[in-house]
Amino acid sequence: MSLENVELLRKGVAAWNQRDAALWLSQAAPEVEWLPAGPAAVDSAVYRGYDECERGFAAVWETWAAFEFQEREVRDLGDSALWRGRVKMLGRASGLEL
Repeated sequence: MSLENVELLRKGVAAWNQRDAALWLSQAAPEVEWLPAGPAAVDSAVYRGYDECERGFAAVWETWAAFEFQEREVRDLGDSALWRGRVKMLGRASGLEL
């Protein structure tokens, strides 16, 4: 199961980097809940289900001109997986790089 978690994690990160909400959500259960954290938190909403998550992703991508995860390491932790890396972001209106 853990190698499946690693692969699922990597697919999700790749889908995000491609700005492909449909691909990201194809890996999620219908009852998915997404609470953006950090700079991705355009508002304090919790997005539930496919439609709300798609709207949340669109809000993030409207705010950030670039938002990319760069993997350094993925660890198989048995029942879960740990992703380590960095996130590069560029504010659409401000041009601010994070």
